[in-house]
Amino acid sequence: MDQKQLICEPQKIHLTPTAIGKMVGGLSAQKVNKILEKEGLQESFRDAKNKKCWKPTENGRYFIVLKDTSKKHKDGRPIQQMMWLESVISILAG
Repeated sequence: MDQKQLICEPQKIHLTPTAIGKMVGGLSAQKVNKILEKEGLQESFRDAKNKKCWKPTENGRYFIVLKDTSKKHKDGRPIQQMMWLESVISILAG
């Protein structure tokens, strides 16, 4: 047991549309969401309160990760946030 470190899987970076926008030239999160929609990676829908929300398309699901946030729904379920893998930037830049 002379091993001092454990080997782990390579970690992937998860980004919000805000972070992606900063990385690709200062775009707003709204602009990034519209580009992701135009590229066929996500689509918008309205929730019960008529708030605009996003969900991945079949093509987009390979680039997203759902993460629990610190917020909760009224029934106690955690609120999830869709985050993008760093590899989506090459699609936006291309």
